[in-house]
Amino acid sequence: MRKDILYTTNTHESIIFNGDFDIGDSENQEIETICFSQKGDFREYPLCGVGLRQSQNAPLNEDFKREIRLQLERDKIFPKKISITDNNLKIE
Repeated sequence: MRKDILYTTNTHESIIFNGDFDIGDSENQEIETICFSQKGDFREYPLCGVGLRQSQNAPLNEDFKREIRLQLERDKIFPKKISITDNNLKIE
């Protein structure tokens, strides 16, 4: 389990609890950030990012699943299963 500062899903603002940042399991946030970011978004890691938002009308095929797995594994996240059904992406 990864712990980091938590943020809201809609606005990506840090969650404040009792006057301090809320810390908790952040693995799902990291997966979301990697999937929606573009290559070049992170100066320190220019090859990080899948670009899911720009690919929303493109077919989600095996190449896309491989890219997601590769990007997550670079961040030491090892998904058990990545499935695509009816253009819905599920990462377990």
